[in-house]
Amino acid sequence: MVHCRRRRNLLATATAVMALAQIPSPAVGRGVTVVRSAIQGAQNHFPAGLFRWYQGKECGKEVDYCGVIDFCTDGLNYGYANYGEQCQPFNGPTIRLAPGKKYKLTLRNTLPQGNKNNTSNLHTHGLHIVGSGDGDDVTREVQAGECMDYIWDIGRDHPGGTHWYHAHMHGLAEKQVGGGAFGMIIVEDNPRINPDVPMWAKYERVLQIFSQLGDGNLIVNGVRGPTPNYIQVEGDRWFRLRVSAIDWIGDTGDFEITGCQYAKIASDGIWSSVVPMPQERSYSIGAASRADFAVRCPSASKRWPGVVRFNDKVVAVFQLTQAVSQPYALQIWEPSLPPSLQGIKEAFVPPQNTYDITMTLNTINGRSWDPLVPLHIIQYDEVHEWTIHGSDKHPFHKHLYHMLVVSPGGCGQHKEGEFYDTIAGADSEGSCRVRFRAADFGQRELLHCHSLPHSDFGAMAWVNVVGTNMPRNDNVSPARQCMEGYTTTKQQGGGGNNNNGGKRFGAP
Repeated sequence: MVHCRRRRNLLATATAVMALAQIPSPAVGRGVTVVRSAIQGAQNHFPAGLFRWYQGKECGKEVDYCGVIDFCTDGLNYGYANYGEQCQPFNGPTIRLAPGKKYKLTLRNTLPQGNKNNTSNLHTHGLHIVGSGDGDDVTREVQAGECMDYIWDIGRDHPGGTHWYHAHMHGLAEKQVGGGAFGMIIVEDNPRINPDVPMWAKYERVLQIFSQLGDGNLIVNGVRGPTPNYIQVEGDRWFRLRVSAIDWIGDTGDFEITGCQYAKIASDGIWSSVVPMPQERSYSIGAASRADFAVRCPSASKRWPGVVRFNDKVVAVFQLTQAVSQPYALQIWEPSLPPSLQGIKEAFVPPQNTYDITMTLNTINGRSWDPLVPLHIIQYDEVHEWTIHGSDKHPFHKHLYHMLVVSPGGCGQHKEGEFYDTIAGADSEGSCRVRFRAADFGQRELLHCHSLPHSDFGAMAWVNVVGTNMPRNDNVSPARQCMEGYTTTKQQGGGGNNNNGGKRFGAP
């Protein structure tokens, strides 16, 4: 690849760049992209296909990689797709990121123009990146027929983990996310923090489970139930199962695997304090949360030894193949934390850094969403302790910084001493105490109920993070008309038109 030196029109040259660089096309739609793992003989599978990043002069010299993702519709549902490809409702392309790299993502809104309900944006749920400027600021908007650039600066100390992305347009989140506008994000394991990540954890499978209101069925990796997913894995080999659970009304789900050994190893993109955690029969996974598991299915037990259930519904079956990779044992491992998460439990928290949050159907602390006025002001690079009231009924999600649970005994399924970005449980007193450090950046930090109707009703707010020597990101990239001769992403069933008529895309 050519090193980024000057900015050119990415949208107009995407096809040419792929041909010159001989980049293989990831699978799209319901196909599976197969990628070699770091373990010889083992392969990683991504059922949604992989998002296509480019590297070269088209990106400009400010970033390492760039790419275009389409916000789209198949005529019935919302979804995402690689630029100009078939729309993927409930199963957007999996986006992989690396610590220490800077990315420019162009969100292209291909929905029909003239409808205010087709305005959208994008949120990187779980990433530790700035929430202002052209970062993860959900107050930005891209109208139908427009493009808007996001800059994702993944720090050198960003932990590896499992996250997801989704539309976050206030007032339309229920409609768009509930209609299928979401996908997975995976940040590669960071050798700067943990150079000793177990080898078996490099053998990966993914499972994104969406609970749809109404018919009681689940949509798993883009496939609507009751038909389960069949996931091929080698017998008698430990592998890492990345699970993302999405419930648009905020309910918690029960996750269980029968016929295989399994134990939890990470929550909301952060390694557990000890890997693996003590095994439990089943695990509760809150709305909008992720959980990674170490799984091993013995090949000698029966033909379909591993069955995955979510809320008592079969969502996946492990289909065993003959083992050809080297076996690795599951041994006790204690991961290291990135600097932003270290020393929080032991830190002294002054009274001014304590705060109470009360969640209701349509307010936080009695106030409805106001994009101009912050709910609270907190100090940059200090440890804060918040007590969250009502999180058992209103899942509390906080952008930018992960939260350490410090309530004695934990908060429901959230263990004391572990990190999360969404709290959907309460302690014995009916609340949940958490701590976090406002590290690395500040400015706008969003927080809200992750029942999407409640968030749309007004249960959303932001705090202003201020302080001396705090890096600022005030570089706002406005939405722009990104095409002439407007065309739409290919729809399922062969609809849509991907011919740009020779016109150049992306120029302001």
